[in-house]
Amino acid sequence: MVRLTRIILFSFIFLIFFCAHSVFSQTNNQLTISQKQQQNYQKLKNSSSNLYIHWDKLEVEPDWVRIKDIKIDWQNNNYTDRVFQFLKEYKDIYRINDPQNELTKVKEDKDKLGYSHITFQRSKRNNCLCR
Repeated sequence: MVRLTRIILFSFIFLIFFCAHSVFSQTNNQLTISQKQQQNYQKLKNSSSNLYIHWDKLEVEPDWVRIKDIKIDWQNNNYTDRVFQFLKEYKDIYRINDPQNELTKVKEDKDKLGYSHITFQRSKRNNCLCR
């Protein structure tokens, strides 16, 4: 009985240590975001509603972004052009210099609700950047 109690106690302590380590690791990943990224993120957060960014923790840049009702004076109605306009405005979040030269459009879909989804790929790296 004592041995079983020790095993359960050890398992519980290990679980607590593992969970605490995961929380602190996530906190450290957030701290590696540059000051420019933080400033651009705050600017984006203030100009939109329902903002969600899924961060690539290795590259410390967004994998994808979901935004609703962003306040941008769009130059035209072409969604690909709008993506480039958005990325030019918020390029520091993505650590990108020249979106039109660094990105290639991979696909464009329209879902059953009528929303457009455009996927781009970085020319330098093999990860999808914006949907």
